[in-house]
Amino acid sequence: MTRAIAYEWRRITTVRSTYWFSAMTVFFSATIAFFIAFNFGTSDFSSDGVSNFLQASTLVVTAGGSVIFVPVLSAPFCAVIGAMSFGHEYRYGTIKQTLTAIPDRVVMFIAKLLVLVGWLLVLMIVVVSVNAMMGSLFLDGFSLSSEAFRPIVNFVLYNVGFGIAGFALAALFRNLAGALVGVLVYPFVIEPIAYNILRIVKLGTLDRLANLFPASAGRRSIYSPYDLFANPPTGSEVTLHVWSLGASTLVFWCGLLLLTATTLALFLRRDA
Repeated sequence: MTRAIAYEWRRITTVRSTYWFSAMTVFFSATIAFFIAFNFGTSDFSSDGVSNFLQASTLVVTAGGSVIFVPVLSAPFCAVIGAMSFGHEYRYGTIKQTLTAIPDRVVMFIAKLLVLVGWLLVLMIVVVSVNAMMGSLFLDGFSLSSEAFRPIVNFVLYNVGFGIAGFALAALFRNLAGALVGVLVYPFVIEPIAYNILRIVKLGTLDRLANLFPASAGRRSIYSPYDLFANPPTGSEVTLHVWSLGASTLVFWCGLLLLTATTLALFLRRDA
């Protein structure tokens, strides 16, 4: 395993695109954090019953991810990094050489996954740190309480999860382009369309099936406060049937586990 990790570490650190996409993750996330911090102040987060739920400091650190209105822009970049970590092997035809150097496929698969997760965790710690610096410099009254811990941790893990999804799809499709399309189109196009159809078109209790969409469930786990954004009031003041924070988090990671396990099973059965 040590040899396999060293091999994969050498590979991921010698690919220039890894650094480019990592830099873009930090840059775009910090840009959003800067604009949020620069354009808001303590007066904008009063107790008027409307704006007091916008927890400013958490909003800055998560680059807007803690509210329902702002997409997590860093997630697509993490997904691309994940897809490239396996997809480059098929794109450039080096998968056979890799399997020759590391014939144990389980070891190779786990080593790739461990190095990717480690890289993304460090990357997201940098992102959170830079965002926090933007908050401390430009947001009046910047302060992180214990309530900020959960959404910030879930923000980090959500991005890492997208990287894992890209990794698994690249190994599943054995094609980098297909993995990139899948990891971007499904969570940002297909799932939102299906989610909104189930929410808007009332078909008995079928709207609760939307709770099983993993990408949406993972996105909800970043909300702060969770209940306010996960169950926004409708015109009749009736909340939507959204599962709890714990259940949503479990759906997200179970979806990733199912995808990764399926990919590994097929990777062991198929030719290189």
